[in-house]
Amino acid sequence: MPMSVVQKARPNAAFRRCQIRGLVRGKRLEERAKA
Repeated sequence: MPMSVVQKARPNAAFRRCQIRGLVRGKRLEERAKA
């Protein structure tokens, strides 16, 4: 695998993880606001 592909893939995965964390946090905050 070329290095450029690896470098592109790693930040992408980290970015997705941050997005998922943000979505989970948003859902929890919404649940608290409703309760």
